[in-house]
Amino acid sequence: TFHQLKTAILGKHLVSFSYFASDERETSRRVKPVRLFFKNQSWYLYAFCLLRQEFRYFKLSRMKNLERMEERFEDSFEDVALELTYENTIKLTVKFDRKVAFRVYDELSGDIWTDAEGNLYTEIEIPNDHRLYSYILSFGDAVEVLNPPEIRVKMKEMIHQLAEKYKT
Repeated sequence: TFHQLKTAILGKHLVSFSYFASDERETSRRVKPVRLFFKNQSWYLYAFCLLRQEFRYFKLSRMKNLERMEERFEDSFEDVALELTYENTIKLTVKFDRKVAFRVYDELSGDIWTDAEGNLYTEIEIPNDHRLYSYILSFGDAVEVLNPPEIRVKMKEMIHQLAEKYKT
């Protein structure tokens, strides 16, 4: 996928693919590919989407049936700003067990402080949707959301529902 997209970018070829969005919908896309970039442990394509008629970010792992088309475009996107932003984010204060310090330092930026036991604390700004819970749960029992209280409550409810599935 990476190589196909790189070739399409350099040759200014349109590409088409099926895309699985975070809201569980699958759409067919045709885009003018601009750049590939790596952020938060994932590769993304920044492209002008012909369906939405605007620039969009596409996570490579969610792209299926990628096809470099013979059709080419003349647009020059050299001056286009590349900044991955999210809407509807929330700031969390989080405590991590020292056993996952390697992940905290690899994946998170910003101020990270420690206590006497070596636990790490930081603030994370993250989309306030399923990605928040997926990310937090990916740390297993080595994480605790300290604030805001409504996210603590939702985490507790999710963990209870998960425990119910494994009672037998």
